[in-house]
Amino acid sequence: MRLIPKKTTHMWFFINENGKYNRNRITDLVLRKIVKNIKHERKKRKMSQLNLAMAMAHESVSLISFIETGIKNQRFNLIHLISIVKILDI
Repeated sequence: MRLIPKKTTHMWFFINENGKYNRNRITDLVLRKIVKNIKHERKKRKMSQLNLAMAMAHESVSLISFIETGIKNQRFNLIHLISIVKILDI
């Protein structure tokens, strides 16, 4: 399946050749962008993955590491996102 980007008035959709959009592809792209922005903001504030994890009340860096690298397809939930936003003040 080949995905073709289509621009509407305010959003990009990825449409396959049958004219249907791929929701999983859109979700992956959005999540990757969020993770990239979180990593950028964390580094801009000179905060390590361990410091962010500890501020989120996690005892190890693995959650942040898995999120930022995509290992094991680890994703964050809304609670994680809210916590990160508050800690990084974004």
